[in-house]
Amino acid sequence: MEANRFGAAEEPMQYVRSYRPFVLRQTVKWSDCDPAGVVYTGRFVEYVTTAFRAFLAQILDGNIEAYVARFGVDFPAKAISFVFESSLRPDDRFDVEVRVAGIRNTTFECEFVGTQDGKPCFTARMTTICVVPVARQAMRVPDGLRARLEPHLVKAAG
Repeated sequence: MEANRFGAAEEPMQYVRSYRPFVLRQTVKWSDCDPAGVVYTGRFVEYVTTAFRAFLAQILDGNIEAYVARFGVDFPAKAISFVFESSLRPDDRFDVEVRVAGIRNTTFECEFVGTQDGKPCFTARMTTICVVPVARQAMRVPDGLRARLEPHLVKAAG
């Protein structure tokens, strides 16, 4: 990596660190933070949805929109929840691991584990519902999508 004019090493603001498990490295921007210098709570939704879209793009051969058009299915969030372990500050780099936690009839659930230097900073769960794009009506998770999600399914302990 080369140093930029400020002396910091150049690193992309986000990039995929691992495909299995799927891990997206992200960097906190100054604009993500409040005057106290910690990330606004609402920005975590963007971090999670960015990781989700990157994960979907990877399992759908790089083009989510082409998949939506071809198979007539879209993937809006139905529910999102968070648990915060520690704060993030400007220029912090953190990883978000995406795990498929469950696949149901019309929905699938992903778990997101945010870590910084190997230490947990947040976890999130997002339930995504499959819908017909224009009608916005729920539809069954397509078999092809189910097949692409299943290898990432994390079995519950117990």
